[in-house]
Amino acid sequence: LSRNAEQYLADADLVLQGLFAFLQMHLAHLSGEEQLAVKKGNQAIRAFQNADLDHGVLSVRRERAGYWARYGYPQTTLAMLQEIVDTAQLNNANATRETLSAYLIASEVRYWIDDLEGAQRDQQRALGLARRLADPVLSDEIASLDLLFAMARATDKSDEVQDAWPIGAKSSIPLLNRLRVHTLLRRGQVERAWLFAADLGVSVDDSVANAHLPNLVTLLKATVAR
Repeated sequence: LSRNAEQYLADADLVLQGLFAFLQMHLAHLSGEEQLAVKKGNQAIRAFQNADLDHGVLSVRRERAGYWARYGYPQTTLAMLQEIVDTAQLNNANATRETLSAYLIASEVRYWIDDLEGAQRDQQRALGLARRLADPVLSDEIASLDLLFAMARATDKSDEVQDAWPIGAKSSIPLLNRLRVHTLLRRGQVERAWLFAADLGVSVDDSVANAHLPNLVTLLKATVAR
């Protein structure tokens, strides 16, 4: 399908070319073809740049940063995400959601490397952008991270903190779910963490696409702890 479509792209508009290259980048990552993924990502960026589509360029770069995090390079990821934010601010790009997503990814990466202060700082920046978008659901979900940070810093294990967020209260933002599992594990609430992680849509017995690897890693952490 990909090869058949390419013959029509020469006459397609730049945005369509960029979107198709973006899709090919994802497919290459999923199949483990990293050099091809880099090539297609560069093609997508060039197409979006030529189309003056700033948020398209930022989206490609944000996704690239996410892949570096999955490959185990958190500092590289954070540097790439900061470049995305700086570029958006410098160019006054109309890319609020892309910048918000960059802050959320950065918050998760910092949390996993035990930089709670940095994680909460990026969370607050994301929250400010969500409020600027006047999206109350998104704002509430990002604000709910405050509870996770409080749990991570707490030294006691009071029932009030343990039960503040019911097990079944999954968020529509995947990283919030992963952060909650991690926090529960840090607090020694292994069974609660495992029950929550087991409901994230992945299984240790099945093959998992790269895009879902963070959820699988979270489940494995909970399973090992259990």
